[in-house]
Amino acid sequence: MLAPDGESPRGNGERALKLAGRALDPNAPGGPARALGQRWLREAFVAGARVLCRDATVDSVETAARALAGAPVPGRTRRRRAEAASTLGQSSLPDRAALTVAELEVTRVLDEANGTRRIEHAGKRAFWTIAALVASAAAALILADRALYPPWENYRWSASSAWGEYATSGRLADHDGSFDLVFHTKEEVDPWVVVDLRSTRTVSEVTVVNRADCCRDRGLPLVMELAGEDERFVEVGVRTVPFDTWHPTFPPRKVRYVRLRAKGKTVLHLRDIQIR
Repeated sequence: MLAPDGESPRGNGERALKLAGRALDPNAPGGPARALGQRWLREAFVAGARVLCRDATVDSVETAARALAGAPVPGRTRRRRAEAASTLGQSSLPDRAALTVAELEVTRVLDEANGTRRIEHAGKRAFWTIAALVASAAAALILADRALYPPWENYRWSASSAWGEYATSGRLADHDGSFDLVFHTKEEVDPWVVVDLRSTRTVSEVTVVNRADCCRDRGLPLVMELAGEDERFVEVGVRTVPFDTWHPTFPPRKVRYVRLRAKGKTVLHLRDIQIR
């Protein structure tokens, strides 16, 4: 196994996904290693399926695909998982585009297994379907919505620019479907994104989740700054090396705005910004 003896399947999956991302990174010395990336994605897919389906007998891509096929999920999700299993189960080496799609789906499976953002979104959609049939009180719907959505998902963001068909503003809950990103700037000098918390709040933790499929070296050095209603930003952290998830530490502060600003001519794109 990938992880040390005694490590959980969840830990195995997270570790394998990180190694797959490094192997498939086009900016890695010598370029992406597709065979190695496929191998680690297989490990992550199997580990995620074992946890998600609560089935300790899952030990291969084929058994993982069968276990996931029996899960009560929308048809689109079932098709995505089957396509990922087909890519990972190929004896011949898939092209990088197919592996990138598979990597995104493996990320989704692990997110659900870990009970993170996507499972919350799935729960919200299911809730609204049922509530439309049985609920008559608008207040009950509002309370349920708040319970299912982490509060930061309704915070608004604005970026310095937008690449291609991406937007320059939106909610943290909204993600681009192709690469699962909140935003994507153009290549420019010192690109930035500002999150508006809509009112002054006490903030003690900000989690930044990097793009999962590639390009983790973009947007560096990355500076995190906080400001109150006066919009006077104070630096609380700097990240200078590539990362999957960044948790800068700082004392609790009264905050209205959170800004992430890259230094130099680069591109800034992130998968998640969580503010607590």
